Amino acid sequence: MNIANSLVMRHSFTVVLVVALGVTCTFPLAVRGQGNNIAGLEAGTASTEPPDYDAYEWSLPSVPVLEALDRDGDGQLDAPEIAAAQESLMPLDANGDQLLDRRELGGPGPIPGWLRLQTPIKVIDKDGDDQIDFEELEQAAAALRRADLDGDWVLSNAELYDRRAVPPSPEGLANVRQLVAMLGRSDVVDAILPGEDPRQYEAYMLYTESGSAGDTTINAGTKLLDPQGNLVHEWPSGHGPEGVHSHLLPDGNLLRQAGIGDFFDMRTFPVAAHGVLEIVAPNGEVLWEFSHCIENNVCLHHDFAPMPNGNVLVTEYNAVPRVELEFHGRTPRRNEREVRWFERILELKPNLEDGSTEIVWMWSDLDHMVQDQFPNRPNYGDIRENHDRFDINFPGNAQRHFHANGIDYEPERDLIVFSSVNHSEIYIIDHSTTTAEARTDQGGRCGKGGRILYRFGNPAVYGYGDAESQILGAQHDPHFIKADNLPGPGDLTIHNNRAGTIPGAEAIGAFGLGMSYSSIVEIALPYDDNGCFELAESGDPYQTEIVWEYIEEPLGAWHGPFAGAATRVPNGNTVVMNSQTKRVFEVTPEGERVLDFQLPETGRPQKLQKLSLDYPGLVTLLESLEAE
Repeated sequence: MNIANSLVMRHSFTVVLVVALGVTCTFPLAVRGQGNNIAGLEAGTASTEPPDYDAYEWSLPSVPVLEALDRDGDGQLDAPEIAAAQESLMPLDANGDQLLDRRELGGPGPIPGWLRLQTPIKVIDKDGDDQIDFEELEQAAAALRRADLDGDWVLSNAELYDRRAVPPSPEGLANVRQLVAMLGRSDVVDAILPGEDPRQYEAYMLYTESGSAGDTTINAGTKLLDPQGNLVHEWPSGHGPEGVHSHLLPDGNLLRQAGIGDFFDMRTFPVAAHGVLEIVAPNGEVLWEFSHCIENNVCLHHDFAPMPNGNVLVTEYNAVPRVELEFHGRTPRRNEREVRWFERILELKPNLEDGSTEIVWMWSDLDHMVQDQFPNRPNYGDIRENHDRFDINFPGNAQRHFHANGIDYEPERDLIVFSSVNHSEIYIIDHSTTTAEARTDQGGRCGKGGRILYRFGNPAVYGYGDAESQILGAQHDPHFIKADNLPGPGDLTIHNNRAGTIPGAEAIGAFGLGMSYSSIVEIALPYDDNGCFELAESGDPYQTEIVWEYIEEPLGAWHGPFAGAATRVPNGNTVVMNSQTKRVFEVTPEGERVLDFQLPETGRPQKLQKLSLDYPGLVTLLESLEAE
């Protein structure tokens, strides 16, 4: 049975995943039917029954690139085989167009990202488009040599097989087969396509498509759809790992992430580090670029937020040596690495005339740490009494202290919110400070310098709760509701990835797969008369009310284990992106779905922005496209 037929017949089948030469990993995958294709969008189908992950044995399509390169079939590439890479790969060009397309490379494969899970394709396919063009073919040998990490002129099994992509252990394979099964299906049950329900917010839709590449996420271009779901415009790829966010600016240009190079350049940086921001014209011309990524030092990562004044807020990893952290009172952990990545927030001022960038404001979490282990070291204090600071010893990822995965700006009160996946919290800080004041607990409109004004999600982190009091889990995309004509102006919406567990369910692998469900929560922020925060006098200082929450039934019908986004739109609806399944849905304040479809591409978009028909940037863009 071929893959196309199995999709139509909605059969389950199995695949032997050959990640690289000489290594096979057998795991099952349930692939479900994709439904009707209308205006290029997937209606999708889904089942509430969990797939039987161990019911089938499968065989895999051939891996032409690996077979062609390994001339002697010994499971490694020696120097002559590397040097002959272009010659070896040219016969795969069946139609003679000097381009190895997805079919000629052996794609699309049984799972999203199949081609780029193969290390040789990952290094040769520089732009991450799942094709190898003539220029990439010419550079194939040089690209492969970059994978020779030990410099012995041989690509060994270990160098060809990326253990970060598919861990070769029973636990790792359990994680992978569960995740792959989810990526291979749709969670759309009853499709409602764009334009079908008049209660939808009529708007254009903007998203950046990313390629699933195992250990890296490749920007595969930004797309603009009209209110009926038709493709209106596409910006070419930013050709960088982890570059997966974009915003359409009021002048019609695109603000997006890019990368400093390929995944080899980024292999020593933490997840979602990209290092580059760009402003791009509709024709793809890069008008401005800011690059900030230095090994074992700093690197832009994850999210950014454009500001009304034309500046941009960005999150940046900040590497802190272990010896310095111990001086600041961090208790050493076993197997902790030489550097631990903390967070900085930068405000950038782009200059499109000369391409320069000014860093006009900066805030660092390291300026606001507290510890209760060493009385004779700095930052000593009681965690509960210093709840407006960060516990430097709170358990977390061995390399990333916070893993800040989302940021937003509220201009009326001049506030910044950002999210920590490792601590399951969101934090609000004062942007009205100077950079000098932001390092202290004095100054700014709220008089607290750079200290935490408000936090929510996990009171145990600051000594006011336990596991039962935790509300957020691996959350993403905190957003202020900014417009006065929307329900809940000033409130905060949060994409809560792991909102809870399904009674009686058992986890299979990581990310809460098999047992978790997601939600969108809206919280009422306790502003005082000055637009700062009125904290509770007893109990948890940051008590608040969840004024709206969306959870799908049955529990588990919607679960986004990581990434994802949620945005309140002007008619009061909330638009949600499930990044793993490419599902986009929109719900009314009453919780009714009025839009529910699956994006058609093979990658993994992380956010979708609905653009009002009268948004200046959209109007300018459409006028420029019409004039061409």
